[in-house]
Amino acid sequence: MQRETPSRQAETPVSGERSRAEILKLKKQESDPEGSPAAPTKRVQCQSFLVKINELASVAEPAGFQGAELPADSDGSVLPDDSLCGAPHPSQPSVSPEWKQWSQDSHPQDRELRSRIKAKAKSLKLKRNDMNWSAEMVNNLVEKLMEYLKENKEEPYFRDVTKLTTGSYYELVKTYNPDEFDVMLILPTPRITWTEVCGFSGLFYRVSVCRPPRSPLKDFLLEDGLTISAVRILKDMRNLIKKFMRTYKVSVPGWHWSLERQNPGCPAITLSLLNNKAEVDISLDLVPALEIPSCQGWPEATKKGLKIEDWLGKKSRRAYTSQTFYFVPKKPKGRGLSEEAKESWRISFSHIEKQMIKNHGSNKTCCETHATTCYRKMCLRLLKCLIQSLKERHPTELSHLCSYHGKTAFLHSLCRRCFDSHWQGRLDRCFMQLLDDFIAHVEKADLPHFFISKCNLFSPRCFPKRSLELLREKLLEQRRLGLTVFQLPCAQEEPALIPAPPAPQQALSNTLLFGILLLLGAFLAAVASLLLQGPV
Repeated sequence: MQRETPSRQAETPVSGERSRAEILKLKKQESDPEGSPAAPTKRVQCQSFLVKINELASVAEPAGFQGAELPADSDGSVLPDDSLCGAPHPSQPSVSPEWKQWSQDSHPQDRELRSRIKAKAKSLKLKRNDMNWSAEMVNNLVEKLMEYLKENKEEPYFRDVTKLTTGSYYELVKTYNPDEFDVMLILPTPRITWTEVCGFSGLFYRVSVCRPPRSPLKDFLLEDGLTISAVRILKDMRNLIKKFMRTYKVSVPGWHWSLERQNPGCPAITLSLLNNKAEVDISLDLVPALEIPSCQGWPEATKKGLKIEDWLGKKSRRAYTSQTFYFVPKKPKGRGLSEEAKESWRISFSHIEKQMIKNHGSNKTCCETHATTCYRKMCLRLLKCLIQSLKERHPTELSHLCSYHGKTAFLHSLCRRCFDSHWQGRLDRCFMQLLDDFIAHVEKADLPHFFISKCNLFSPRCFPKRSLELLREKLLEQRRLGLTVFQLPCAQEEPALIPAPPAPQQALSNTLLFGILLLLGAFLAAVASLLLQGPV
């Protein structure tokens, strides 16, 4: 229902306010020097000032919210009014009809749900000590590996490899602990051609060189002498890393890196940092990739994707599409694949996803200061946490679900609500709208790949119907119950990667308690000695 705009003649409904006749009388007394003192008293000045503020507030407030009390935070501080959340700046164009409809609809803003979302968001933040520890462990390993690859004599093709960091940690949207890292190992590539593998909506390609190379790349070509073998590159890279791990030693005692088993269909070579109890602390995914020069352009399937004109602008889109892209050695899922599909490469734009999420504002100054902070990244963290929680509860049924589905829905949501003001005001409002967007994709069984619009990540071939139906039921259930998966255990926090030193305040309290116990013991000893001496 469309709200009516309040008129200036609307009376102030707040109890205890003066009537309009009294307001006019006060104004007349202030303006008439003969009927009032030479200067109005301070009390009259304050009353008149408050009356004017109330008049302006009654005009500015939308109908249905007049006289409403501003919501208070858990610490007692007053938060901005709900009507301000999502209101675009006057200089910005009119927002989309979907946003107007959402701003008018009533969403569950229960105080318990709001506190639950806020507490969960706080628990997802990474600890500085853990970040420093993880970064030191990973950076040291990657640097030594790069040196080993450049100096190895067995595989000269891998000598010119470079690294590119990707993934949620480097996108600043990692949750709980910095325990997962993704690094792409970029391989030098001459001018190549690619052919789309039929039946996979532009995600998988057969990659070939234009002419037979004289470089070491010739050792990784198929029988035709032109097609680059994804299987051979992944296998030889894994064997080389395996030899490196035999000589690498962690500088911190009690820890060591271990090479995990190869997951069929996975392009990553996974390393795990273990302690003496064989407990996994950090996992590192190393993904070999072919870099395609920007001069060759993007595949035809990407022409209608990356619709960020309303969000980041046409200039930003041109800048992104003029960059390089990558092919990673990943074959499609399923059985009975053709020989062409088994040697296919999957297209990757993870580096552009990282750039967009880090530079997410329609205004370039978004999140540079506290005054311009938005909830985009925090909403993505919460959605990833919700997805992970559902997967833990239903590991078999939701095995096809991954955080990339949430990230794709998030990017589409950014394009629909493109202004920074749409993601400010209230965290619970912003996240509930993102959750509704994700549920809408699930209900319609339609989640287009952000760069390849014709690829539906929720199609029956990519996501089974039974799993999608279960996902829809669980998401609707969580929305109805108020996100019970976000309920934090009482007096329990997420475990840290490394033990934190005792807090100074706690150490001081322990010292005081020990001193009090000593004084009490001395006092009891003195009393006992007096009792033993008997009456004087």
